[in-house]
Amino acid sequence: MKAEELFRLVHSLSDREKRLYRRSVGQNLRHGKSNYLMLFNALESMERFEVQTLERRASEQGLLTQLPTHLSRLFLHITEFLRQIEEYPSVDVELNAACERVSILYDRGLYASARRELKKAQKLAQQHENYVQLLRMADLERGFFFSENSRSMEPFKEARQFRDKEFLQGLLQQVELKLTHFEGLFHAKTGIGDRKEVIAMLQRLGGESVQKTIREAQASATDLLLLDAIGVGAQLDGDFDKAYAAYSRMDSLWVSNPASVSENAALYIGFITSFLNACLMKGRHTEFRNLLANLKTVRFRNEYHSLLLKEALLYLELIFCLNRCDFDKGIALGPEIEGILLKYKRRISGSRRITFYFNLGSLHFMKGEYSKANRWLSQITNIAEQDYRREVQAFVPVFQLLLFIAMNEHDLVTARLRARLRARAREDLQPLEAAILLLAQQFLRNSAAEFQSAISEFQKSLTAIISSGTNVMGAGECLFWAEGRLKGKLPGDVFREYSL
Repeated sequence: MKAEELFRLVHSLSDREKRLYRRSVGQNLRHGKSNYLMLFNALESMERFEVQTLERRASEQGLLTQLPTHLSRLFLHITEFLRQIEEYPSVDVELNAACERVSILYDRGLYASARRELKKAQKLAQQHENYVQLLRMADLERGFFFSENSRSMEPFKEARQFRDKEFLQGLLQQVELKLTHFEGLFHAKTGIGDRKEVIAMLQRLGGESVQKTIREAQASATDLLLLDAIGVGAQLDGDFDKAYAAYSRMDSLWVSNPASVSENAALYIGFITSFLNACLMKGRHTEFRNLLANLKTVRFRNEYHSLLLKEALLYLELIFCLNRCDFDKGIALGPEIEGILLKYKRRISGSRRITFYFNLGSLHFMKGEYSKANRWLSQITNIAEQDYRREVQAFVPVFQLLLFIAMNEHDLVTARLRARLRARAREDLQPLEAAILLLAQQFLRNSAAEFQSAISEFQKSLTAIISSGTNVMGAGECLFWAEGRLKGKLPGDVFREYSL
């Protein structure tokens, strides 16, 4: 376990969870001190992870000599605490607890009570098609046959054949479905594999009963996987209407089976938001708006899953507004997004935070509000983690240089230009950055009239970069600005012209 992972775990806790954790540790204090609490407080107070800071604070508390051991134990302690306070535990957690209760009652000879617990657990497992747990429970049930002192065999009539083969067959079908579904997703995302074979494989899952499957799905994990497999296969085959029917059914499951959907929330969110993204890419805006409106009403029992869906929908709506040139509507989402990012902090991934900041900055950029655009982009440069969206993090300092030019800020251009030239002194410049750095140099040297000629050359360079077929981050935005500057228009106006 890395110390940085523990740092992220601590910062992923909500204010309520932090308060409850401190209270639970405080109830078990000895001599008024707790190693758990001291390390927890040290990590919680750090804005960003730094090994030296952690070691210094651990040394102040006398914990440095065995710090790795203390950190590992704290990690396990927090994860166990989170399991215990889960307000709505998953079905797997409930079934594991039920099997433990059955074993305890069985070991103490309370067979009737154990049997009642087992029956309830079996019913729940069957409801959610959890064949792994059903096989486990079949073993427990057989234990009663050997241990219960009863002359009557009546309790075992239902279990005479013990349905292991049936459960095993169900488990094998689930595994086959998961593997086929993953292969389809893998091909859709990477293009690796034979497209025709992948489509045929996905279509065989539904066979001739695809529409029946769509109509009768009940929101189990198997149903969600099957609906997504049908949807992915239909998209690969170019049948968007069939895909829309599958995902519309997935969406409607929330109304009829909210408990089941909540149990499989991560699958549900991942599948249906992926389809929303596909709607955007294919210009199916009516389908996008319909599903988006329905999904905004969905609430999960688990706070984290509700947050996951909300941030995904805000991200997609932001992209939709940007693509549709509805800049004002997209900008209006800014305060809500900022509130969520502030409230949940590290519970939202660095990748998603960077994307939010960049897209909000792009919306202001399109409106010619360069100072406001820079405010959002500056948030990206303040993110300590360098592993998230590296292409965006690399482009932002260069993009800001163009913003400073647009704002006519000579001092900011000078400072940023020097910084970029120092950073790139030992590296070959990429074409886009080279073009922007050259433009910055000409901005500082030339008069306003002469600079127009430099912008014209900049536009030609951008056109050549885009025409090369290489997908260069930010080239389009820079081109919209250059053309707009030459025509006396805003970048967003030029974008609209390209979108028509």
